Amino acid sequence: MDLDALVRREGERHDVDPDLIFAVIRQESAFDPYAVSHAGAVGLMQLMPETAERFGVKDILDPAENVSGGVQYLRLLLERYEGDHRLALAAYNAGEGAVDRYQGIPPYSETRDYVKRITSNYRPVQAVPEDGELDEEVEITHIALVEASDGSLRFETASN
Repeated sequence: MDLDALVRREGERHDVDPDLIFAVIRQESAFDPYAVSHAGAVGLMQLMPETAERFGVKDILDPAENVSGGVQYLRLLLERYEGDHRLALAAYNAGEGAVDRYQGIPPYSETRDYVKRITSNYRPVQAVPEDGELDEEVEITHIALVEASDGSLRFETASN
């Protein structure tokens, strides 16, 4: 299984930043396609059976189906919360109802920690400044997911 290609394909298909998808997978399953939580969430993106069914996932342990379902769910949440990554992540963890009920990130320590961990590992590409001028033009030629000695993961880029 080429997880990098899978994540990039699903990210492009559903217009979700692959770096966000990788950050969610890291937090949810530590990249273990067979992970099962105490609550019954399964696979790389830790889909609950009801969520898997909602997004047409037939084999929840199949990495391609699991990632596809998880990315579709992320896309729905990003749309629902108008691109607010923090609210979308909180809903991915605690459910849409909890985010709606609390009108923001629920006061659950697990959910707050979840959002904090993912957002610290995810750095969305910054938009072009309003004046349209970039300080310098850089062509990225390589992106790699690197594991540090403390077990954390980060993306490194190389340019010409």
